[in-house]
Amino acid sequence: MLNLKLRDEFLGSQMPGTAIALRRKDNTGAAQRDPDFILSITYPTADVQTALRAVSTDRPNRPIVLMGDRGRGKSHIMAVMHHAVESSSQVQMWANEWGNRLGAQPLSGLVLDGGFFAISEPVHNHEYPLLWDLIFERHPKGDFFRGKFNQMDRPYPPRSLLEEMFEAQPVALILDEFQKWFDGLGDQRALRGRCGGHSPRV
Repeated sequence: MLNLKLRDEFLGSQMPGTAIALRRKDNTGAAQRDPDFILSITYPTADVQTALRAVSTDRPNRPIVLMGDRGRGKSHIMAVMHHAVESSSQVQMWANEWGNRLGAQPLSGLVLDGGFFAISEPVHNHEYPLLWDLIFERHPKGDFFRGKFNQMDRPYPPRSLLEEMFEAQPVALILDEFQKWFDGLGDQRALRGRCGGHSPRV
């Protein structure tokens, strides 16, 4: 028996909201809190296990896309992935314990890759019209590299500058609601005007 039980907030007379937000203005987002918060309310479903394997040492570093209808738990999984990057040893221990409990070797043998800094953001509210604004703001050395970019007087940062920044501190970029952000960019001609004659590259 797994001895699973409902969390206390689900035992009251009214059902609380269950939506997971990566970040909130009051710093209560799942990516802003201690990893214990999200791990304590997470069961290692097949989707969670797939996501964790995707950021493990067994898989090459490459883009990962989560697709599914609203309410399927994508934001929850991204929160787990955020902490798997930021607190790899803690999430690995959690996964290994669940693997032993369930007899699931992929979890019990999971080894997460450390050394990355997670930049996680729900982008559909368009707080960052350009993705490099988000990266410069959150990267540990973002102010330094933003200064180098501003001195270049260019409409967008060159690849060489971004590679230098990511070599200084490797990053995992986790974007929630990316499709909504992209769909909301609007008329490309207006964007070209804002970007000095060049379309933004995503």
